[in-house]
Amino acid sequence: MDPSLIDQIYHCEPSLKFCELFDGLSSLWDYSLHRHPYTELIYRKEGFGKTELLDGSQNFTFFDTILYPVNCWHQDRFQASPENVAYCFWVELPQLNLEHPIQVQDHDGKLGSLFSMIHEEYHKSSCCTKQLSLLLRVLLIELIRMSEAAPPTNMERIIQYLNLHMTETISLDTLSSLFFISRSTLTKQFKKETGKTVVEYLNMLRIEKAKLLLITTQKTMEEVAYALGYNSPKYFFRLFKAITGMTPAGFRSSVTEQR
Repeated sequence: MDPSLIDQIYHCEPSLKFCELFDGLSSLWDYSLHRHPYTELIYRKEGFGKTELLDGSQNFTFFDTILYPVNCWHQDRFQASPENVAYCFWVELPQLNLEHPIQVQDHDGKLGSLFSMIHEEYHKSSCCTKQLSLLLRVLLIELIRMSEAAPPTNMERIIQYLNLHMTETISLDTLSSLFFISRSTLTKQFKKETGKTVVEYLNMLRIEKAKLLLITTQKTMEEVAYALGYNSPKYFFRLFKAITGMTPAGFRSSVTEQR
């Protein structure tokens, strides 16, 4: 890690000039070759594509974070569709001296959480500029640290995707297409990495989430089932008992009695 770069960020006072979350159909998106008088931060929540630079090009996919230095020429090339979703921040930060763009894969969701927190704070009527400045510095330092670390493996990215999209309908074909890996290779590598099949891992995530909902909310058993992506509450009940040894109602009662 470059200590001088981290020191620059630590002692700076970044100012957020633009902070939006939008998709590829938004009129805010600029598909022309352009540059900005600010440092630009992009976080790709969904979708994939390519960005043309003056000295080459770079591919991107969901969970990628890209930092463009001040006045860095770039042009996005991807399908203008609602499936391409990104956070876009413009940050005034004259103390930060970077010559080239930085691109990292958010393998643990930390950067995504920071982008979400900054976006939420910026759009509050009671927005605290000091808090924004602090969050931006944390984001930039994490970005620099991750750029110098080993990139995440394909399996780590797949596991992160499952954690973030556990309530959606996810098939092997979906994962195979998103991560450019054959079904057979995916099945073998995932089992080797986690000790579970994709379906078993996804069910484990959902049941753990179900436990949390049963403890912390007043949702009915059926509402919990639907919230987790199960179309059949009866199937959810059977699965919950098979994994935990208890029915959802029994689990909620046992926790309530212990309090």
